[in-house]
Amino acid sequence: MALGRPRDWLPVNQDTGTVSGSKPCTLGTLCMLMWCPYGFMTDDNGCVVCQCQLNPDTGTYISKMTSAAFTISRTFCKHPSQQPSIEMDQSRIFGTPLSPIFNMRHSWGMSAELLEDTLYVLAAENEKAMKNADHAIGWFKHGKAAEMLFLVCEEFKLPPEVRYLAVETLDRFLMCHVQQLYASVKDIGQGSVAEWSRVEAQLQKQMMLWVLVCVQMASKVSSHYKIVTPGKACRFLVDAGHNFTRSEVIRSELKVLKTLNFNLSVPSPLTYLETLLEILGHNDSSVEVKVLHATSMKVLDLTYMQRHLVYNKLYMMATRSNTPASPDREKFVTVECDLMLLAVAVIGAASYILDMTTSDKVIDQLGCITRIPGEDIVDFATILVECLIPSDLRIIQ
Repeated sequence: MALGRPRDWLPVNQDTGTVSGSKPCTLGTLCMLMWCPYGFMTDDNGCVVCQCQLNPDTGTYISKMTSAAFTISRTFCKHPSQQPSIEMDQSRIFGTPLSPIFNMRHSWGMSAELLEDTLYVLAAENEKAMKNADHAIGWFKHGKAAEMLFLVCEEFKLPPEVRYLAVETLDRFLMCHVQQLYASVKDIGQGSVAEWSRVEAQLQKQMMLWVLVCVQMASKVSSHYKIVTPGKACRFLVDAGHNFTRSEVIRSELKVLKTLNFNLSVPSPLTYLETLLEILGHNDSSVEVKVLHATSMKVLDLTYMQRHLVYNKLYMMATRSNTPASPDREKFVTVECDLMLLAVAVIGAASYILDMTTSDKVIDQLGCITRIPGEDIVDFATILVECLIPSDLRIIQ
């Protein structure tokens, strides 16, 4: 039986050794993912049906559809009544939690050692990304491009990790793709200006296609059950007024994969943000991690859409320059690729927006976790607040 469930809940005729009743007892796969602390109901034939027994005290159903991993952990728990209640969305097949679950102090939660190892791995990957930073990074993950991609993900009702992975994939692909096109046009020599104008026009026509392809691939990488198939992508493009066929969508997906050397497993800012929040809540149980997470997500979305403005201001603050158009501006790309710095600044800005009286405490703890100076976190968080919140809505202390 799936998920290690015992067979003794099926009515068996002791004389024949077969399931009793006029019809064979069957239970769907999705029902096997239900956790019923008071057992399943039975029909007139004694067969189990896909419905939980009522709570004898409250007269209500308390079971939820759960993911397979969470169901297994409940299956082997000796005291299921002590399991924490986790709010699930009844409209989703596998009951994806409505919001991330942080700091689960149970056997299936992350231990302090695992959190520490995760932080070390992310820090190492972050250092590597900063060393390999390209001056063209960030061309296509800001402003209208990011906003359009986020709206597409919202239309398909995809989880947050998909949109951040998709926007990073789009930026990496288009950066390489445009550089390759420019190099090929530059070699033409005479007439290259007119040819480049034609290439730019073609890129504009294909922009929505590349966005859909990157969203489609990110939905696969995240293993979300509502993945965007080529058929869905093609229908969306047609509805949006773009005449692309299913085969063109598939070929474009292969083009992206080859351009990126089939490397899609890169950390997104969300990975850093949620890891830091998990550690933050682990170290200090008084921090409202779920509320801080919800606000941080909004700040991160707006940071992408205002990316150039945010990093231009950060550059001018760091270099004491009056203009972002400086010869040393390209050297600042390592800071733009620092996802750890971005994550702590977003959390710091979110904590300030939620409660100015406790934001200093949160920032100090983030500095202790990441070894990033508190002054740098405050400076970056201040710029985020200034760029994202209109001046007439800010509260001046």
